[in-house]
Amino acid sequence: MKKFLVVFMILLCVSVIAAAQENKASDNSDLTGSWNNNVYTNRFFNLKFKLQNGWTKFDTDKIPANQANDTTTLVIANNIETNENIMVICKEAVADMSTEQYMTNMKNKLLALKNIKYGISDLSKEKVAGKEYTTFVATSTVNGMTLTQKYFSREQDKYFLSIIVTTLDGEAAIKSIMKSFQ
Repeated sequence: MKKFLVVFMILLCVSVIAAAQENKASDNSDLTGSWNNNVYTNRFFNLKFKLQNGWTKFDTDKIPANQANDTTTLVIANNIETNENIMVICKEAVADMSTEQYMTNMKNKLLALKNIKYGISDLSKEKVAGKEYTTFVATSTVNGMTLTQKYFSREQDKYFLSIIVTTLDGEAAIKSIMKSFQ
């Protein structure tokens, strides 16, 4: 049941973020980054992510691009033992939308879901690997298990970079996972 819940939440995150903003497609292949052993490097966003022990990365090349919403999945990784997962995506910004507006749209999409009821924090700022991100925390209790998701987003060169961490072990586990970013 836990595995189903985690996979369901990953798919839900992808669809919520894809629906948070509409825009035209981009063909910038520099956005995708690359893996070398267990380290993901993205030069465009100046971001590195090192898989922790017990974590497995998914082949994002096999995930169909969401052409309608121009969301590019950069990283999906999980730890089957702890039911934790992480997703890194980017999306082309539209017009003068700020990161705060983008994140508010994501929060509103989560709150609009009918099958899952979320408690969602206010927006705040947090540094990840020396860069400032706008964040919020979403929690939901399903079948007696409390799921915690933390959303991080920042804008760079007309793109939003978003990191979503999901765990059943609360915000302390999220802080530990986020140490994998450089």
